[in-house]
Amino acid sequence: MDVSAFLRQAEEYESVDDIRDSLAKVRNVELMGHPLAVVRAAQLQRWAASAEYRDILAGQYPRRHDDEPQSNWMRDLAGAARSYRDSFTTSTDPLVRVFSDVGEAMSGAADKVWSRFTGRDG
Repeated sequence: MDVSAFLRQAEEYESVDDIRDSLAKVRNVELMGHPLAVVRAAQLQRWAASAEYRDILAGQYPRRHDDEPQSNWMRDLAGAARSYRDSFTTSTDPLVRVFSDVGEAMSGAADKVWSRFTGRDG
């Protein structure tokens, strides 16, 4: 197997610039239990290049004996939300961009409605 060709294929798969390609990707994988191998390879490559992975290799990661007796699950939830937001923010997929733009517009509209409802300018 040619690893560099495989990773180029993963890059090509992720770098679509037409929303029709994005929709076709969704349609192709909607019933799959796991992502395509090229997608998984690209995700692993990104993670292996991340600061988080370097920290783990350096032995800098949370350990069980450091856990608080009742750890704050809201902190875990916030961390997961941050991870998803970062994934959406860095995505170049046109369909993800559409969803992101719609989400931002809805958030802005909700803020305006809330400001008018509460009588505050925000």
